[in-house]
Amino acid sequence: MKKKITIIGAGISGLSAARFLTTARAEVELLEKAETPGGLVKCEYVADNLFHKVGGHVFNARNREIFDWFWSQFDQEAEFFRAKRNAKILLGGKLIGYPLENYLFQLGRETVKDVLEDLLRLENRSCGSQPEYRNFEDFLMGNFGGTLYKLYFQPYNRKIWNTDLWQIPLEWLEGKLPMPDIRQILLSNMVREEESEMVHSTFFYPKSGGSQFIANRLAEGLSIRTGYEVSTIERRAGRLLVNGTLDTAMVIYTGDVRRLADLLSISDGNLQEALRRVRDLKSTGTSNIFCECDANDISWLYIPEAFTKAHRIIYTGNFSAANNGGTDRRTRGLRGGIFRKSRP
Repeated sequence: MKKKITIIGAGISGLSAARFLTTARAEVELLEKAETPGGLVKCEYVADNLFHKVGGHVFNARNREIFDWFWSQFDQEAEFFRAKRNAKILLGGKLIGYPLENYLFQLGRETVKDVLEDLLRLENRSCGSQPEYRNFEDFLMGNFGGTLYKLYFQPYNRKIWNTDLWQIPLEWLEGKLPMPDIRQILLSNMVREEESEMVHSTFFYPKSGGSQFIANRLAEGLSIRTGYEVSTIERRAGRLLVNGTLDTAMVIYTGDVRRLADLLSISDGNLQEALRRVRDLKSTGTSNIFCECDANDISWLYIPEAFTKAHRIIYTGNFSAANNGGTDRRTRGLRGGIFRKSRP
C-alpha cells in the first residue's frame, strides 16, 4: 500500500516538497487554509493588472541541485524573461545608483568627503586584525562608516526589521550580508563600473502570471485541499491524525513554525522543548500597496527616508507587459491538479 503523507501549507515549500515526494510508493495530499495555493508568492489580477500580494519575488539558489531541479519544472526560454536589475535609491529627491557605496560620486561633495574619511579610517584600522562584530549595527558601522550608516543603512534597515539594529544578531543574516572591500569601493567610483556580481544583478521572471505562475506549475497533478485549516495534529492509538479524523503516516508542516506548539498534541519532552524555543521567534509584518506610477525603467527603488513607511517600490509592471493589463491569462487557474475546496 502507498504511504500517506500530509503536507500542511501549499506555498512554495509545500508544493515543492509534494512534487519531490509524490511517487508510486507515496500518496501525498496538501492542506491549504487559503482558497488557492501559492502562500507568500501568491498573485492575483486586480483591474486586469497583476498584484503580488506579499511583494515581488525572484528565485535564487546557491545549491546547484535545487537550482537545476527548479528549472527542470519549466521551459526557461519559452516561459520566462531574462531581466537586468536596475535598482535605485531615492535620497534627497534624487535617484542614486545601487549599491550606494559604488555610486558615491552621485552624492554631494561634502557627503562624499565625510564618507571618504570614514573609509580611510576603517582601512587603516583593518590593517592590524579582522574585527569581530557583535551585531548588525557593528557590522555596518565597521564596514561602511558612520556617514553611510546614518544616511542610508540605518534608516533603511530600521524600516525593514522594525527594531534597533544592535538587537539583530549576525546569525539572522548569514549568507545575505554584503562583503564590502574598501579598495573595490574606491575603484568602482573612480572608473564608474556597474555591479555585475551582486545577487539578482540579472534574474528570470515569468512572462505571464508572475510568481503565481510558478506556484500553479508546481501544483499541477498534486492533490490539494483548499479552504482547510488545521487545528490539531495528534497521535492516537499509534495513528497520526490531523483534525481528529484525517489519518496519515507522516505530516510535513510548512506554515508558521511558531503556531506548531498550539497544533501538536504529542507527548515527547524533547519535541515540546524544541517547540517552546521557537514559539517566541521574532518576525516583521508586511503591508503592500498596489499602485500606479509614472513610466520608468527601474526594477525596484529603495526608500530610506522617513517621508513614507514604505522601504521599497517594486516595479513589477516593468518585468512583463502582461502584468499591466496584457491579454494572456492562461496562468490564472490551476491546470491539471486535483484541486478541491474543503471545510474541515
